[in-house]
Amino acid sequence: MEQHTSVCPVCKQSTQIKQTWRAGYQYACEDCDVLFNTFGGDVTLFPLEGPDNTRDTR
Repeated sequence: MEQHTSVCPVCKQSTQIKQTWRAGYQYACEDCDVLFNTFGGDVTLFPLEGPDNTRDTR
């Protein structure tokens, strides 16, 4: 399987694919603790669950 990378919308660093969906790819940025997908060119963020999960509302 080829490696896919994307850019985290939070920290703008390159991150590798976490899993594939039938509809697209999901990526995880461990530095920011977010999951995101780029289905259809739109970026959807999924904050990872954690005790220090703070939401940046910039």
